[in-house]
Amino acid sequence: KTKIPSLSMGNFNTDYSGKAKACIQGLRNGYDFIFVLVHIEAPDECGHRNEVMNKVRSIELIDENIVGPVLAELEQYDDFKIMALADHPTPLSVRTYTRDAVPFTVSKKETAVTAHCLSRKKTQQKRVSSTKKASF
Repeated sequence: KTKIPSLSMGNFNTDYSGKAKACIQGLRNGYDFIFVLVHIEAPDECGHRNEVMNKVRSIELIDENIVGPVLAELEQYDDFKIMALADHPTPLSVRTYTRDAVPFTVSKKETAVTAHCLSRKKTQQKRVSSTKKASF
């Protein structure tokens, strides 16, 4: 049984590594998952409160404590696909949701990234039409 971290609150102080451990534990339990979702609310909440430094730091903590360890675990598997994205933008300038495009990154084992960057600048370099379906 996969244990859900007890400190999974939706703010900046959430248990980032606990979320990664729960994801990895689920993968290691031998279940044939076709989809695993790890939801982190911290950058969104920091956007609502106009907390610039906490928003940046929460994204860094996601990268360090979730994306990195999960990618390291996935490298042990014959095949995998991973996607990182936001459910919606929450710009600091308006402190609420907008209909702006949502940057994302998709990778699979054959092309897995070793350095990960979720910056808007990087994602704008490879903009994909919202009507185009990804094949992976």
